[in-house]
Amino acid sequence: MTASNLLSHRTVLYPWHHELDHAFHRLKEEQTRLLAEYHTEKLKRIDALETKMMAVETRQDKMQR
Repeated sequence: MTASNLLSHRTVLYPWHHELDHAFHRLKEEQTRLLAEYHTEKLKRIDALETKMMAVETRQDKMQR
C-alpha cells in the first residue's frame, strides 16, 4: 500500500504541483501588471482633477478682482 501511494505521489501529484506553481506565478505577474496599470490610471485622474481645480481657482481669482 505504501509503495503504491509513493508511486502515485511521484507520477501524479508531483507534476501537478509544478503545473500549479507555474499557474500561480503567471497569476502573480498578471496581478502585478494590473495593479501598475490601475495606479497609472489613478494618477492620471488625480492630475486631471488637479488641473480642473486650478482652472476653477484661477477663474475665481479673476472674478474677485
